Amino acid sequence: MQALNRPNDLEETARQCDELRHLRSDLNENQRSYQEKIRTIPSNRPPYSKAYHIELENYKKYFHDNLEKNFMNHYAKSNFLQCMFQEPPAHINQQILSDTEAANQTLRKNLQNYTSNINKLKNSIAETANLIKKDSAKSAEIEHALSKVFAMEVEINRMKKSSHSDMSVEEAMDILAKQSEDLALINKQVNDTRDQVDDLEWKVQKKRRERDALKERLAKVASLKETTIQSSSERDPQTERDYKDYKKAVELCKSIHCVESFDNKSYSHARIIFAQPYDAILDIQINLQKDVITNANVSHEF
Repeated sequence: MQALNRPNDLEETARQCDELRHLRSDLNENQRSYQEKIRTIPSNRPPYSKAYHIELENYKKYFHDNLEKNFMNHYAKSNFLQCMFQEPPAHINQQILSDTEAANQTLRKNLQNYTSNINKLKNSIAETANLIKKDSAKSAEIEHALSKVFAMEVEINRMKKSSHSDMSVEEAMDILAKQSEDLALINKQVNDTRDQVDDLEWKVQKKRRERDALKERLAKVASLKETTIQSSSERDPQTERDYKDYKKAVELCKSIHCVESFDNKSYSHARIIFAQPYDAILDIQINLQKDVITNANVSHEF
């Protein structure tokens, strides 16, 4: 059988593909030649003569040798190309399961922290609500005091008109100004407390959204974990056999064609590393939809 050599560039690959097509053509041509030679044997020869038998055996041997040689070359090159571009099945290892479990534990810890923060914010809101109730009671007291101030002002005006009041107008105005300042201060405290409550409510809503998002992510991780464990424990026997056949084909190509290793970068990117004396890397890009090679590059950098 003709030995297969590793191509050094794309032109060499194209040349080997042309040789494969020529081998097919030679196979068909030899078959046609054999049929023509059979037809050229004179029909008037005595049946089962020794000369006829010898000539027929020579034709058979000639055709058999050419057919066997062309078939072996075609079969070897076809298997080589098939093993070169075949991708291994997906494989789930213990490292993936460990990483998934670690991510699951981290998400649970974060969820517990967020839940604790939400409970603290709830307590803060309850305390703020109590302060608002107290401030509301103070506001009622202030309104009652203000009504007294207005009544006092009416009384001052009445006393001013009658000129029988012991309190001067300046003293009454000072009392009114002081009470007005106290009322403005209390109103400011009430408004600040309400702003704090609004801010705390917004934070609680944000923490709830984050908690819901974490719960959703935790559910997805748990589902992925169950799916991964089930896939790992219930492997398809046919997939296992196909994977073993793939590994055998790769090892066979390595031993015959100086291939050191196959590396599948992705489903559409394959890398073939050749051993000495070639020391080269062949990167192949494949269009999976059209089942064709879109790009191939040979480099000598490792």
